[in-house]
Amino acid sequence: MTPNLIPVENAEVMTALCRAQKENILATSKQGQGIIPTCETFSRDAFDLLLDISECTGVRIYSAMDNDLKIRFVICGVNSANEDVFIPVTPSLGGEPVPSVIENGIRCPNECPPDSPLNN
Repeated sequence: MTPNLIPVENAEVMTALCRAQKENILATSKQGQGIIPTCETFSRDAFDLLLDISECTGVRIYSAMDNDLKIRFVICGVNSANEDVFIPVTPSLGGEPVPSVIENGIRCPNECPPDSPLNN
């Protein structure tokens, strides 16, 4: 089997356990506020930009937190030396490219996908 792939059945068990337990790891005062997401959905375009970088050999996902204290995911590339790789984005007014990462996904809870084996 290709590295990093697991059967959907295994992922279903893992995601169900996370949904069942995620509130239990929070302080009581933080429970029920949607701090830990079920998932986040990102556009393919963002990943195409990242994977088109010749030195990018993989993807790294960081846990992050927004100003509302909600867990988010920040995604960058990885090179063959296991170093972070960033997407160079040229500002609309020109100038030097700004190193950028993938974020701003559609976050569940709030905007959740249809039911699947991984989220129901």
